[in-house]
Amino acid sequence: METVMLPVNLINIINITLIALIVILGLIGYLKGFISQAYDLLILGLGIIVGWSISPSLAKEYSLASSSINFNDIPFFGGIIVALIDQIIWTIIIVIVIMIIGFVFKGLLIKKVLRYKHKVLVDRIGGAVFSIIPVFFVALMLALTLSVPVFSNGTTILKATVASPLAPVASSLISGFIEDNPTIELVDKISEGEPLEEEDYVVIENTLQEMGFPEDVTVVALKFVKKEEVTEDDLEVLKNYAEENDITPDQIKSWMKDLGFTDAQIKALMDQYQ
Repeated sequence: METVMLPVNLINIINITLIALIVILGLIGYLKGFISQAYDLLILGLGIIVGWSISPSLAKEYSLASSSINFNDIPFFGGIIVALIDQIIWTIIIVIVIMIIGFVFKGLLIKKVLRYKHKVLVDRIGGAVFSIIPVFFVALMLALTLSVPVFSNGTTILKATVASPLAPVASSLISGFIEDNPTIELVDKISEGEPLEEEDYVVIENTLQEMGFPEDVTVVALKFVKKEEVTEDDLEVLKNYAEENDITPDQIKSWMKDLGFTDAQIKALMDQYQ
């Protein structure tokens, strides 16, 4: 996998951003009070739970992913990415709707809880502390992003920021995710041209089957990965599947390149395919 080196000045950007968020959100929280923020968080949590529960069904019926981006160009993960994006979009829409409804009733409910004109000091201090919690999650997201192996100096930068205490947690979570998803490492091995072992082929076969590819297409795909001889019948299987699913020759070329085929090999196979 080709790594990316991040600029060193990212350290200052992260530090300034996190500290500014703590100060600004802390002040806002102090002014709003704990009860008001707790209500907002409760509504947000309810929206996320409801949205994530029903969004898969909505995503299947009504796709909102941008048609200008062809995710089929991404080997193995294209369909999964489209489904995930649709689910996230529908979840966001549902969260916004529920938060609007919650806002309508907020004034009435808060007034009943706080029957005095000014919020008490405890409520204000609690609001300041409570409002800083989202900064922790922002810092955790940054830590997880910087811990991804694609960044060669991501961990070094993370350890130099105010979010450095989260480095061990982020590293452990990323390592666990990669271990639980062997296909991620497998795509790297294929793209780098590293030799595959028998268990790697099993992972590829299982992944293709889980993604809904027909058995005959899976068999041919494994031949491509193993660099075995591809027959006219094999190419016919791919051609029929491509026509049925509107897959273009350019997409097929892109997939073969990702699987480690040279330009000469791709040209020879595409000549047969045509």
